[in-house]
Amino acid sequence: MSWEAVSALATLFTGVVILATVAVGLVQLSELRRATQLEGVVRVAEMFSTADFLEGLRFLRSDFERQFNEDPQFREDFFTPLKNSAASHREHQVLMVFELVGTYIKHGLVNGEAIFDIGSTRIVGAWRILGPAIAALREKRNDPLAWENAEILARDAAKWLERHTPKTTG
Repeated sequence: MSWEAVSALATLFTGVVILATVAVGLVQLSELRRATQLEGVVRVAEMFSTADFLEGLRFLRSDFERQFNEDPQFREDFFTPLKNSAASHREHQVLMVFELVGTYIKHGLVNGEAIFDIGSTRIVGAWRILGPAIAALREKRNDPLAWENAEILARDAAKWLERHTPKTTG
């Protein structure tokens, strides 16, 4: 065998080894991404089950609309930045979680499909109550982007729910 043939075989072998290394690297990268996504989904699920978040949801369902519509001080505090703390406005905890999760999903840091599978009904139900108040807040503050990612989360959750809710025939 000539040196040229040996050199050609060695080059071919090196190319095959490099291709195999790239293939293994891509598989490992894919698995690492899935593991990271899973960790993100687990963290979001933890946020959705904290006592403060659940209390915020309970408050939204039971008292928020009445207080927002009937209590001028509550309404004014809701509109005032930094006064709107989780202690005095339990809905704020829900909004903060939704804003954060919406940002994660928007930037591809967390798998939206998994999050919507876990919490789409809660998200949509809470936004149905919060949406009008956020619209009023945006108008009052002249800030069309206030709680933007929370709204994106709710909109995408509603779309997910529409695609995954069984259709009844009748």
